[in-house]
Amino acid sequence: MTAAASQANRPVLGERYELVSRIGAGASAQVFHAIDRRLNRHVAIKHLRPDFASDPRFLKLFRAEAYLAAQLSHPNIVAVYDWSDEVDSGPFIVTELLAGGTLRDMILGDHQLTISQVTFIGLQAAQGLAFAHEQGLVHRDVKPANLLFGQEGRVRVADFGIARAVAEAAWTEPEGVLIGTARYAAPEQATEGTVDGLADVYSLVLCLVEAATGSLPLLGENALSTMTTRQTVDIPVQGEMAEILGPLADALVNAGKADPAERASAPELVEQLLVVHSDLPDPAPLPLLDVTTIGDPVSVNGQRPAGSGPTILGDRPGEGASAGDQGQDNVEVIDLDTEAPTEMPGLLEQPVAANEVINGASVEAERSAPRPYDATFTRRRRRGPLLAGLLLLLAIGIGAAVVGPTLLERARPETTVIELGLPTFEVANFQSSPVADIRDQADQFGWSVQVVEDYQDGTSAGEILRQSPEPGASLPPGEEIMIVISLGPELRIVPDVVGVTVDQARAATAGASLAVGDVVERNDEAVATGVVLEASIGGIPAQPGAEVTTDTEIDLVVSSGPTPRQIPNLVGLSVDQARSALADLSLAIEVSESFSETVPEGEIISSSPAAEEVLARGSTVSVVVSLGLPFVEIPDLAGLQAVDAATQLEELGLVIEDTDGPPNRPVLITDPVAGTSVRLGTSVRIIVSR
Repeated sequence: MTAAASQANRPVLGERYELVSRIGAGASAQVFHAIDRRLNRHVAIKHLRPDFASDPRFLKLFRAEAYLAAQLSHPNIVAVYDWSDEVDSGPFIVTELLAGGTLRDMILGDHQLTISQVTFIGLQAAQGLAFAHEQGLVHRDVKPANLLFGQEGRVRVADFGIARAVAEAAWTEPEGVLIGTARYAAPEQATEGTVDGLADVYSLVLCLVEAATGSLPLLGENALSTMTTRQTVDIPVQGEMAEILGPLADALVNAGKADPAERASAPELVEQLLVVHSDLPDPAPLPLLDVTTIGDPVSVNGQRPAGSGPTILGDRPGEGASAGDQGQDNVEVIDLDTEAPTEMPGLLEQPVAANEVINGASVEAERSAPRPYDATFTRRRRRGPLLAGLLLLLAIGIGAAVVGPTLLERARPETTVIELGLPTFEVANFQSSPVADIRDQADQFGWSVQVVEDYQDGTSAGEILRQSPEPGASLPPGEEIMIVISLGPELRIVPDVVGVTVDQARAATAGASLAVGDVVERNDEAVATGVVLEASIGGIPAQPGAEVTTDTEIDLVVSSGPTPRQIPNLVGLSVDQARSALADLSLAIEVSESFSETVPEGEIISSSPAAEEVLARGSTVSVVVSLGLPFVEIPDLAGLQAVDAATQLEELGLVIEDTDGPPNRPVLITDPVAGTSVRLGTSVRIIVSR
């Protein structure tokens, strides 16, 4: 197949990135060597599993992390050029192409790294991590596969921007095989709490020990046993291990502590490794790869060159392609089932010496001594003086920033630095410009424009939040301007407040940067007073877990307890009748008794509270029940005149039934007799002597 035919079959991501070959694959993504058609440069694309595109939480975290990663600019961190979270093509991130392979390749290959080489690798990686930590960004998934090498031998830390999102998706593959995050994880990553840069330091120590010894320490049968062991056991770098690690062991002791409070930070690890490096001989050239020569060619619609690797499926016929492009401008599905090649072909015959990267000598023309042969540098010079000059300028900047003054104090030959002056143009302030105008202005100076959308509190949708570079900066043609446009205030997760108290609901909404709006009370027979019955936003029931903008108000309906009960008129009812009436209202009854001259015995005289007053459900109503007429005792009236005796009995409320005998005679006896207790109104007969 001809080169032209092969290129015609290459799929394209985002209508911009032409996939040349697959250079790696793992549990979460595939990595491709690609060509940026817009800027005509070679790049690497990490294409994530298609199922990530259906996870809204992952996409939100991916957007935030990718944007932060794109802001990192350091010689030991892989540069992020572009990213996409489009659902159709699947999430991917575009970085600089590092063709020298990874530390994982070196560990799997038949290349025993020396302590000088391992120290050299660790020093550069620690510098990259220290810089990222200073910017507030934590990697969370430092492992050998994320330590990449350029063909000049410099180490870059990769996957800032997606490591957190992918790591939080899963710790193990479906079969439970220990991978990525768990295999090289710090102990605190298996427990609840905040993970900071100290976790990256721990993971880097595991990588360095494995690179130096060929085996990964503290590795159990599964993720659970591994993380359980690491909770209490420091990374073993002393004792018998110290015989293998030599002076490197002392630099790794504190950085490998199980307790984060005792662990060295990335800047502290850099200082320790600088001391060790200064006492070691210069490292031999690293066994680098040229991954551009060993990747699996890719093609669209299941077609690929004979003998190539796994197929990448392109668009379905008639979908996703514009006229004239033969349906090759978009990639619909990328196969993630095939493992990355583990063999080590493509080894550079004469890689650049590692000490040249540290000292910056690989980009300067030495006067006093010949420079070691650099196949990559020589090959690239043939592309023309302008490209060579750009590479020189880039490498000069890298050489100055890779390590601190301690290493730069080493003696090196006198050099002559080649400088090139390129035309630059001042970047305008795009704060109030429409995106279309920004693109027009950028085209005038040969710049590309990347538009990123983000949420930010206190802003309106469509508002330009920031730009990079800043206004007034000088930028040469071919560079990119990033414009961040607001999607409106931050999205917040609606908490579930139904069933909690009003105070708890207010705390939950405040914690989610939301607010409580109107609070309406409603009686409820089953829910206690003060507990939230309903929550709504704009009159629509609030859905817990839904996303709304900052400060959105949630209206609440709160229980005021059961409906108050109105007491019926109980006077004149019997106790049983009153008890039944109150029970129907979920009220209790308390009974007391009293004599009454007006209310018949057994009937209710009064209630407390009185009729038509209200009580809460379950309250008690007190009633007084009549015992009938009161009792009086018949006095001893013997000897009194009958008339006087009658008067006295009437005053006691008794009735004179009859007087037996003359009324002017003394009383002999009464019927009932004296001392008898009788009710008021009882008839009494007076008997007098004859």
